[in-house]
Amino acid sequence: MNPADPTTDEPATDTAPRAELFFREDAHDDFGVREVVDRLDRLDAAGVVGTATVAGAWPRFHTPSDARHGPTTRVYDAFTTWAEANGLSLEPGFQRRTRGFLGTEGLEDVVVFPVVALTVGDTRRLCAVFPCTDGSRTYTVDDALSAFERGDADWFARFESVRTEHVGPDPGWDGVMAD
Repeated sequence: MNPADPTTDEPATDTAPRAELFFREDAHDDFGVREVVDRLDRLDAAGVVGTATVAGAWPRFHTPSDARHGPTTRVYDAFTTWAEANGLSLEPGFQRRTRGFLGTEGLEDVVVFPVVALTVGDTRRLCAVFPCTDGSRTYTVDDALSAFERGDADWFARFESVRTEHVGPDPGWDGVMAD
């Protein structure tokens, strides 16, 4: 799939793909956050991407069974749907693990989010999520930004777009997924 013209039964609604960055709420410049934002801003200014946004911040980890994290769960579920449709995994960027909590005896499954993630799509479809892996290679946010910078839209052809519930921030969402 070419993110600027997804190969689907539905026409692309944008001439250039939308790119959204998601950051973990504990991210800071030492993790290269400013560099990633600056690169995406340059791509946006050059018209390489149709819309570039910092979609929000999510907690360091997320307990999928916790109803208080509705927006986080919806976004993570959309990412998972895309990965499964592509025969890919979101791990190791999104780490699933069992965690105990101080003062309790129970264990819960949690997802530890990456410091930064990038989605590429249009207004109807999720075309790619980074980081992801096919088992032998991990595709990173840097890989995707570098492909955009090279003008190599064909690099994205390895990914299949999917229609998802999440194709952008939730309406009325304040930009923070830790609710």
